[in-house]
Parts: sequence; structure tokens; C-alpha cells
Amino acid sequence: MKQLSVLVGYDGSTSSRTALDWAAREADRRGMPLTVLYADPVPLPLNSLQVEYTNEQIEKLHSIDADLLDEVSRTVRQAHPDLEVDVVVSTLLPSEALVDHGRTAAVVVLGRRGAGGLAGLVVGSKALQVATHGHCPTVVIPAPDGDGDLEGLERGRVVVGVESAEASGAAVSFAFEEAALLGVGVSAVHAWEAPFFDAPGGKGGVVPRAVLQTDMTDEVSAEQELLERALVGYADKYPAVDIRKVVVHQRPSDALVAASAGACMVVVGSRGRGSVASRLLGSVSYRVLHQAHCPVAVVRPFAV
Repeated sequence: MKQLSVLVGYDGSTSSRTALDWAAREADRRGMPLTVLYADPVPLPLNSLQVEYTNEQIEKLHSIDADLLDEVSRTVRQAHPDLEVDVVVSTLLPSEALVDHGRTAAVVVLGRRGAGGLAGLVVGSKALQVATHGHCPTVVIPAPDGDGDLEGLERGRVVVGVESAEASGAAVSFAFEEAALLGVGVSAVHAWEAPFFDAPGGKGGVVPRAVLQTDMTDEVSAEQELLERALVGYADKYPAVDIRKVVVHQRPSDALVAASAGACMVVVGSRGRGSVASRLLGSVSYRVLHQAHCPVAVVRPFAV
């Protein structure tokens, strides 16, 4: 059986170089090879529309590929001389290639923005395809900001959004695994909103319970118990990982985006169950993926 690797999508853009750097460090941490995937859907004489390319066009495409791959080899091997690196050129579309090669990966890594075939991978449907149809966790790396670099963010904590033990089990497991590798703590965040129900006086006859019932002690206790159940066993399995349990009455996406500032990673689940849900990315995951200030891992149920 082929050894699992850390797979990173690369296209030569600044964003993909940042992802490459993060993925190389992740491969080192995990003691795994690094697989660098460059997807060029038209390097052959015939593309999917059966349009024939001239020899000059083909030679130019291969030259571009070779330059990028040389850059990869130099960049990675200078920083990680002992890391096993495998560079792969795929003729599939980038999202298809990442999903396909992700079958033998422990983690798939990509930048938030790309160039050429990877451009708009997060803001468009292609990123959703990788996150919802991938065979392992997908980690999306934002570009460094003016306040520091991504390596500095690793001094933060791993934040994981917890919905319930059943829905968030894979995400919680991945969060603790990553925190142990980084030597940081885990902040488990369970955010909830007061339920809505019909009552006179509200717009359309619907008002939040918080308006009618200021004492929500029972609700808070129930939500805290839910979080406790989701974390059962992790303190024993990861005794060196400091655990913070956060229950907050707030929209989950707002809570996780806010928590991402200064964190080294935010881990979220995806719906991923059933014939329809498996083709969708939840609204919380979608917003965190777009707005978080640190790397975001999207983990499908039972993906780890």
C-alpha cells in the first residue's frame, strides 16, 4: 500500500507558494512525503474538445511546466533537504486532480487564491468540489498579511467548531491530531443561537426566545453538556494538549471567524451525509473558509 503523503496544489502564484511552504512543514511534522501537484489541463496535442495544438504551442506549455517544477524542487529542497518530494503534473482540471490524487493523501493543501487553472479555487465552485468530495481533510491557506507570516501564527491555538459529537467527530479528531503535531492547545468552540418560535408581537409572529426569556440557565447547561460529550476521551488520548472549552451564544460562523484571529488553524466540519448533503458545504464552513484569518481545515465526517 502506498504511503500517505501531504498533497499540495501548486501553480506558481504567491498564494500557492505560501501553501507549498505550509505543506512542506506539515509533511515534515507528519513524517510523510510531500506530493506537489501541478494541474495543466491542456499540455497534450489534443484537449477535451479535440482541438489540435501545434508543436510550438506544446513545447511552450511543457517549458512553462518545467520552469515551475524546477522552482518547486529548489524551494522545497533548500528549506527541507531531508524531505521526500514527489512532483506530479496532471492533465485534469485542478479540482478534479486534487480530488483524484487526494485518495492517497493524508491532507490536501491549497492556497486561497491561485493563478491560471487554480484562480478562484476558493471563491468558486471548484473549491467546494475539493472540500466536499475529497477523500481527506482539505486545508486552505490564506496569504500572509502585513502583521506577520503564517509560521508566526503557529504559535496560536487550533480552534475547532463543535456542533455535536456525531456531526463534528472527524473535525475534533483532526484538530487534536494537528494540535499535537504543532505543540499547541485546542480551543473547542460550540456556538449556539436561541431557538425561534411563534409568539405574538414579533415580526411575522416570530420572536427569539431570548426576548421572552432572559434566564437561559437551562439552555446554557444543555449546550455545555453537548460540548463535553463531543470531547470525551480526548484529554486521555492527548494529555499534552491543553483544552479550552468555549460555549458562546452567537452565530457559529461569527464566533469561528472571530476566533481565527491569532489562531494557527480553524477546523470545521462539512455536512457530508446523505445523497444531497454530501454535495454541499455547510453555510458555516463556507463563510469560515472565505473569511478566516488563518489556515482553515474542512473535514468531512469520517474523513480521518
